[in-house]
Formats: sequence, C-alpha cells, structure tokens
Amino acid sequence: MVRVEIELTSDEVALIQKGLSGDGGYQRILNRMQGWLQPGTNRILVPLDELDNVVRYAFDYGKGGFQTRMRSVAEGIRALVGSVVSGLAKRCENDRGPEDGEDGS
Repeated sequence: MVRVEIELTSDEVALIQKGLSGDGGYQRILNRMQGWLQPGTNRILVPLDELDNVVRYAFDYGKGGFQTRMRSVAEGIRALVGSVVSGLAKRCENDRGPEDGEDGS
C-alpha cells in the first residue's frame, strides 16, 4: 500500500491523539488517523486512497473542533499535491517538442 508521510509538530500529534466520542464520519476518520501515526515520532503515514477524505473532512464541512484536529495533515496533503502538479507541469513543458505541435520555426 502506498502511503504519504507527513511530519507534524508535537501539538498537531496531540490534537489527533485526543480522545473521541461518538461514531460519525469525523470520528471514524480521526480514529483511522490515530492508527496512521507512527509511535514515538511526529510522523503520520496517510494511505494514498485516504488523502481526499482527509482534505474533504478538514475543509469542506464547515468549521469546528474536528476540522482543526485534522487541518495540519490536510495542509501537508495540499502542499504535496501542489508540488506534484507543479513538477508535472514543468515536465510537460520540457517534454514538449516538434512532434507535439511545435513547428520549430
């Protein structure tokens, strides 16, 4: 399984590790996030297929305590995506040549 490693601060780890009550969507994703934390470190390994869920729950459902608890991980995901998109765009520009429609004149 492919995972994305994100470095957190101790305070951010503590927010994720806080106890949970209830069984809604936020509680379920925070419970999974607690399982992704790497013991003895400030790292979390987020499975690739969960990246969208973390970002969606952190930013798309209003403001509140649960969103704050996962926002740092979501920001790390957004930074990763921005870097990948930027790198791909540069790669596409560099790979573009005469066979791609440029006439070379």
